Amino acid sequence: MVLAYEVRGAFVSQGWWKIAPNACQTVEITFDGGALYYRAESAAYRKGRETLHHNWGNQRQLFVANKEFRFDNAERSRRSARPAMFGKADIPESQRSKPITTMTVRFREDATTTEVKTGLTR
Repeated sequence: MVLAYEVRGAFVSQGWWKIAPNACQTVEITFDGGALYYRAESAAYRKGRETLHHNWGNQRQLFVANKEFRFDNAERSRRSARPAMFGKADIPESQRSKPITTMTVRFREDATTTEVKTGLTR
């Protein structure tokens, strides 16, 4: 999975985090904004005679690398990067001033769901 967020009109993208099916992964990032963007790609798998894989994200194109990376100005092309589509998880206006404690993104074959929880961490 890759995460991205906007900072003063430009995007930062970073990843890749490998997450096993039906597992949770802790990722620590700091951002101040109204949305968090995500990209995920499944490993290839067999279904009958076909080899399939899934990609999640369809709202904003940013650039990613094929290995662990962090890009400032991720909307710009660069050497060793490829374009990828990202989905968007909006942070409710009433929760934007609070730290995000948990963001759950569930990737399914035909859908993605997001849930954001905010509050003070201890």
